[in-house]
Amino acid sequence: MTGKESLQPTTVVVHGDYLDPSTRAAVAAVAEAGGQVEFRHLPRKSGLAAAVAAEAAREAGAVDAMHERLLAHDGPLGTDDLRPTSARSRAICASEPNADSNASGSSPASRA
Repeated sequence: MTGKESLQPTTVVVHGDYLDPSTRAAVAAVAEAGGQVEFRHLPRKSGLAAAVAAEAAREAGAVDAMHERLLAHDGPLGTDDLRPTSARSRAICASEPNADSNASGSSPASRA
């Protein structure tokens, strides 16, 4: 084997803020390279609501869906923006029984 096929999956710990373009770029680069991300919240004041929402989703067993939605959101995130995102994440989790591997935190995105 050569190149990418010979590499073992790599997990990268990303400390970041869902609203920070550099954080989003880092997560995207790791995913594009075939790696896994362990996301650690390091929010600035403006990203605190998103970090709290992600933790609430972890407790509800919907962290992976919420994590993806928060990273895909463009622009500021306030409480009014997070309510529909949270509801969609819960709906995804409910429709896919194994959407998150474990609500207690064993999924890569949930370790914060």
